[in-house]
Amino acid sequence: ELEEERRLCYVGLTRAQKKIYLTFSKRKRFNRGDVYENSKPSRFLAELPQHLLRDLSARSYQPARAGSGAGPSKTYNTPDSVRHFLEKKKAAPGGFVKGALVQHNDFGRGRVLDVQESGEDLKITVQFPGIGIKKLLQRYAKLKLV
Repeated sequence: ELEEERRLCYVGLTRAQKKIYLTFSKRKRFNRGDVYENSKPSRFLAELPQHLLRDLSARSYQPARAGSGAGPSKTYNTPDSVRHFLEKKKAAPGGFVKGALVQHNDFGRGRVLDVQESGEDLKITVQFPGIGIKKLLQRYAKLKLV
């Protein structure tokens, strides 16, 4: 059953073409009653590469006092708190972004440190373990995303 949950999580994540935003409720209510329980994010998030994750949760969340029936006094879905979701970010052609894993024919597997436009091309800075940092032009490097 756990492996099936893991598989379904993976299928859901891989359906996203560019980005995926995962959310969860901090508290859940049972049987439409007054019984609440704290929630936790999916256990499978810990299995994802950490450089791909950003925790955007509100750090100032305070649980309601027992018996008050009220949630937090502040709402976190205001325009100011979600502005970063709405900002348009320029994606590098070819899908090369900082933190991406790439494969090079001579240097092997590496991690993209930086991507800059260089005339009609892209200059991609990659850290290759055991080799070091290389600055490569996309047109000649023939990098593949892994």
